[in-house]
Amino acid sequence: MKRSSVGQQISFDDACLILNGWSDSRVLIFCQSRVGRTRLSLRGRVSEIDSRFNVSLVTELGDITFGIGSDLECVYTDSRDFPRESKIVCSLFFFFPQAGSEEDFIALSELEM
Repeated sequence: MKRSSVGQQISFDDACLILNGWSDSRVLIFCQSRVGRTRLSLRGRVSEIDSRFNVSLVTELGDITFGIGSDLECVYTDSRDFPRESKIVCSLFFFFPQAGSEEDFIALSELEM
């Protein structure tokens, strides 16, 4: 996923508001991540965002927690940025500061119910 190919950049505070809304409403989230050679895709619900900005997702297989911070680039997209069949309402992308050529990211997408 290239930064220039998706949505609009938003503030870290706005991204946290969206995450808290997802946690409060318990919507289904599709999570994708690429960090180095590691890839991850799963579905779950945001269960917690703690005071140190650790986001926890509860899945059928267990929990996953990742840390976010104001040093990450936050990008918001909505359903207009995806094919209709994707069933995505909106997404948050967190891009990590990069030293190499690949783009490391975490993407969380709210899915239609």
